[in-house]
Amino acid sequence: MFTALVAVVLALVPGGLLAFAVSPGRTRWVVWSVAPVLSLGLTAIAMSWLPAVGLPRNVGAVLAVELVIAITVVAISITVGRRRGADSAAQWWNAAAGRPGRADAIAVGIPATICAAFGVTFFRSFRQPPGWDAMYHGMLARTILEKGTTVASSVCTTGSTQPAEACHFYPLAADVQWAQVASLSGGRIGAAMLAWEAVIGPVAFVVAVFVLARLLGARTVVAASAASAVIVLGPLWMSTLTGRITQEIAPGLAVSVVVLIVEAIRSRRGVSVGALGGVAVAGVLLTHTYEVLFAIVMILAVIATIGALRVRAALTALVSTSVAAVVAVAPMVPTLFGAGSERANVRASMPGNYSGAFRFWVVDFQRYVLYAYPSPSTGDYPLKQTTIQIGIWLTIPCLLAAVLCFAFRELRWARPWFVAWALFTAVGIWTASSNSGAALFVSGLWYGVQERLRSMILPVYGVLTVAGACAIALCVQRAVAFVGRHRSARRTRFAPAVPGLVCAVVVAALLVLATTRSARGPIARDMAARTPHGPSYTAAARWLAKHTAPGHVVAYAQNLEMLTWSYVDEKVPYLFGLPPVSKVGSHGYDDRWNAWYWLVDNPGAVPAGCLVNRFGVEYVVVGGPRVPNFPMTYQRALVAHSPRVDLVHRFGSIKIYKVNATGTACTTTTHG
Repeated sequence: MFTALVAVVLALVPGGLLAFAVSPGRTRWVVWSVAPVLSLGLTAIAMSWLPAVGLPRNVGAVLAVELVIAITVVAISITVGRRRGADSAAQWWNAAAGRPGRADAIAVGIPATICAAFGVTFFRSFRQPPGWDAMYHGMLARTILEKGTTVASSVCTTGSTQPAEACHFYPLAADVQWAQVASLSGGRIGAAMLAWEAVIGPVAFVVAVFVLARLLGARTVVAASAASAVIVLGPLWMSTLTGRITQEIAPGLAVSVVVLIVEAIRSRRGVSVGALGGVAVAGVLLTHTYEVLFAIVMILAVIATIGALRVRAALTALVSTSVAAVVAVAPMVPTLFGAGSERANVRASMPGNYSGAFRFWVVDFQRYVLYAYPSPSTGDYPLKQTTIQIGIWLTIPCLLAAVLCFAFRELRWARPWFVAWALFTAVGIWTASSNSGAALFVSGLWYGVQERLRSMILPVYGVLTVAGACAIALCVQRAVAFVGRHRSARRTRFAPAVPGLVCAVVVAALLVLATTRSARGPIARDMAARTPHGPSYTAAARWLAKHTAPGHVVAYAQNLEMLTWSYVDEKVPYLFGLPPVSKVGSHGYDDRWNAWYWLVDNPGAVPAGCLVNRFGVEYVVVGGPRVPNFPMTYQRALVAHSPRVDLVHRFGSIKIYKVNATGTACTTTTHG
């Protein structure tokens, strides 16, 4: 619990301090509402500039620079304000000025509370986050602490012994924050990651959706409905199955960027708020880079579809945002632009099959099921569940009606969301079915994985469902008025509230359906299947941490059996680190696999005693549940009888073998 509390403080405080750089009022509260992305932005600035100027680059130095930057910006803002005859210093620190009304406070609190409840329900029994990539992120955070640096090329390594550079660029802002949390709290990195995955990231997401909807003109109840709908419509929780926590939280960070830029366009402090938007952009770039594309599209859609925006104000906000973003990560700009060379050249998943791509992106009902689970084209068993069917027949008509946002002025706030959905859906269809150079270049931004593109736009399904529900209610209202019914003032004075009431009812029904066992059970079981459980993991990791000799490592089947958490949370040195990306080169990573195959006695394994010595492999660990959908790299029956290792300890289903003299035997004819 203490680790989670520290995670919340580090997510809110550094970015929240920047709110004092703007005058009291609505703008300050808007900035407070997106504090997490600003905190990550400050982390990104410190990560970028500390190595460039030759200063210490450990997590403590990064945190110190974050706070120094925030305090300096506030001090400069107050000084400039005084010279211009602006508010007094006392007013600058008046948190109550211009605070949201009671209705807005309640309205944003409801989806935030519901979202936190869902997150706690899904993850409260877990000791570590689920998924394959979560272990890699945890490994990065631990290596950041172990090596005292936040430079990607130093922490993206292939293993504990003889580490080689595995990548030139990796967005590490979130990993740095998790390392900071573990360092300050003395707790586990896995606990810090869980806090972001279960509560901080999702709640920041729904708050940003609410605030953006309000800024664009949505009524309070409608904005609350939109923020609530995204909790269960779209791949918010589905994203956690891969372990990519940054993929889960980044769409919310992108919405937060849009919030700041919209406020910059509309406020009297366009330059200062736009500069904060640039800090937020830096946070997205160094957390999950390609989500910045969604922010850019949304901003352009807002400018194109929302009236009453001054051209000069929009240009001022965009220029200040761009300048601030470039300055924030200036030392990283060459690396950012060169990161494309590390992306695999993934071909289209459905070459030439535009109709198939259209079905995947538009027609497949699984795209619109509760929790978006499972992903499209993986089977239709959820559609046989009554709760899922009811949810579908509530959602689909509303999504179809969402296009009417262009017909009703009351739904003007939803137009940018519709434009973003239409554009990214078209891009998804194109990149899934075309192998043209342009399509491959664009899809390379998200490694050609369509699921990542779907996650990038995860807010749109919930928001457009609410917009469609409003449109249906407005159509009914207009039809009733047209035939002359309920025309008296007494009966029509509540008419403006009807669309909001309809939205609230639809979303409440979806939330109730989502809590049922038939809807929640499948994705919850899938999460559990990808997470270590039981005391055997902790016991085995602590035993290994105590008995592994300095300079030696423990070998296990990479992340397959979730034993990587032994390094993340207990500092057990490991054989397999991050696999090098193709453009960087193998760096002898194959040699690590040859050592593994030799020790577990795989058929056809070449003698590799020299490699075992070179990497210092002391123990081999096997057993425990396996992450689904990944192939085995050994046979348990063979390793149990391997002449190169001896069983020395067992914790539940986890077996620990010590490498013997046969395993380390090295001759001139031995491979390696």
